[in-house]
Amino acid sequence: LGVRWYATDCTKIPETDRWTFSKMNVSESPAIRYRFTQYYNVERNDAWLAHNRNNSVWGAHDNKYGGLSSYWNAHTFEQFIPSGKYFHDHPEYFSLRNGERKPYTQLCLSNPEVLKICIERMKESIAANPLCWVYSMSQSDNQFPCECEHCRAIEKKYGGHSGLMVWFVNQVADAIKPIYPDKYIGTFAYQYTRQAPKGIVPRDNVVIRLCSIECCFAHSLEECDHNSSFIDDIKEWSRIAPNLFIWDYVVNYRQYLAPFPNFQVLADNIKTFRKYNAIGIQEEAQYQSLGGEFSDMKSWVIAKLLWNPEQDTDALTSEFISYYYGDAAPYIQEYFDLCRRQIKPDTVMGIYIDQWNPLFTDDFIKEAAALLDKSVESVKDQDETIRHRTDLVKLQIQYLRTMRYPEETIADGTRKWLADFLTRYNIRVNEVTKTEDFVKGLL
Repeated sequence: LGVRWYATDCTKIPETDRWTFSKMNVSESPAIRYRFTQYYNVERNDAWLAHNRNNSVWGAHDNKYGGLSSYWNAHTFEQFIPSGKYFHDHPEYFSLRNGERKPYTQLCLSNPEVLKICIERMKESIAANPLCWVYSMSQSDNQFPCECEHCRAIEKKYGGHSGLMVWFVNQVADAIKPIYPDKYIGTFAYQYTRQAPKGIVPRDNVVIRLCSIECCFAHSLEECDHNSSFIDDIKEWSRIAPNLFIWDYVVNYRQYLAPFPNFQVLADNIKTFRKYNAIGIQEEAQYQSLGGEFSDMKSWVIAKLLWNPEQDTDALTSEFISYYYGDAAPYIQEYFDLCRRQIKPDTVMGIYIDQWNPLFTDDFIKEAAALLDKSVESVKDQDETIRHRTDLVKLQIQYLRTMRYPEETIADGTRKWLADFLTRYNIRVNEVTKTEDFVKGLL
């Protein structure tokens, strides 16, 4: 009926005297079963999630809309068997690296005591978090797998690190199934375990969470040579995994605020994941604070596409910009189009690009800054909500200019503007630096 829940602070309700139709018979089926738009600005708003048909969050909970499920946790090895508690008395539980057991690495998965402890910890985790549908038994976020002869032998038998991981997780899943027959055990296909194993397949109650962290997001996954190895891996996992879940990435984690023109790949990539039988997609985004690059628009567009990736992304973005930015919309649209034009056939854009990336030429920054100055000027006499939305877009170039031209932005006041704005709204600039620490560095 034309209602749009664009953002948590913006709902469009068309004005009309009456609705006329002869009959209504609408049935839809989502492209993806588990849909998770992991933006800070929407993940904590149950109403927005329900209206935009997201059914997954990081922390599962009941609500008046029917509840939200989740894939429970990630990187759980260190959580289940913490080095601080176990390493002193049981170094054999942890990775052998260059002939020596090391804490804060990975677990020694061939050790039967490690398996016993992990099974018990998994039982406790499921009991404590009953609303989740799948529970993570997964590698720590480092690349230090065990090199002991027993782990190496299992890897040799099953085609590498992922073979050892599936062998271990299958045993956990077997132990859990009689107690919790409706629950799943999940593990990563991530970095050193991304390549599918040989001679072993995940159990029916195992979920493989495949991560696209190494990919280029300037072009769609299947059209970019840089992503050929990922496509090889998703094909193989799709062939052997009964349940494939995708952990995808849609922002620049080194620079949350700088332009990251990837709207053109969102629909195609979701179609690719659907093609290879993904039952769920987690679109990891700016999950730590408000204020990321086009975070309100991107979260809405992603939510729409997870339900139906056949929609026209350009139409969605134009619709959003036109309504959300009011009188500033023409300038925001020009700026948005300018950002997209920075993507060339040979562009490679990962999720850790910095201010010196070839995308950000001096001419681009100059033209973008002029457009965003006009956008701010066009709403200077309007209400604070519209002015703030426009300032958030201007923030992209103000941040980028500050990073590239430190002396110039000290002299013209941009640096102080940026520091004040970030502090006032507690906006993170990247994944690892707290707002106050970054601002201290500016000043």
